[in-house]
Amino acid sequence: AKSILWSALESGSTSLIAFLSLVVLAKLLQPRDFGVFSVSLAVVEIAGIFTNMIFHDALVQQSVVTEKHFDSAFTVSIVLSLIVYAILWIAFPYVALAVQDDRVRDVGRTLGLGLLITGPAGVLAAKQSREFGFRLLAMRTLAGRLGGATFGIISACLGLGLWALVIQHL
Repeated sequence: AKSILWSALESGSTSLIAFLSLVVLAKLLQPRDFGVFSVSLAVVEIAGIFTNMIFHDALVQQSVVTEKHFDSAFTVSIVLSLIVYAILWIAFPYVALAVQDDRVRDVGRTLGLGLLITGPAGVLAAKQSREFGFRLLAMRTLAGRLGGATFGIISACLGLGLWALVIQHL
């Protein structure tokens, strides 16, 4: 029951923070900034299918999982994240060309850096899930979302424009 409560708190609070920060940033930034960010993020999220959470469900659902399983999954996640990031690095100039905005190249390459963290972090989250550490997971997610929203809004107020969205996301 506690795990369900913490999971619900995590989902609800992070969605609320995301919505409120989006409203504030919409007042501070240009629509073109959101467009460039959205295109870049969409490509990164598609690439993230191959890195994020790839081992999570398997590590949580297996009846017997050892430290060796977690260590192996963590290592493979790092290697896979590096490979996917390299592909993104090469692909983003073409994405920028397709949408006719050079900012997509740099924004996409920067957002792609997050995959180097989120891939291996999925393995750590699986370990916490197996140990019913939902409170810790919820608190980490809430702190990250709140910190990101705060840094994003401050960045927008400082005139960083599109990069405020990148800062918030990372």
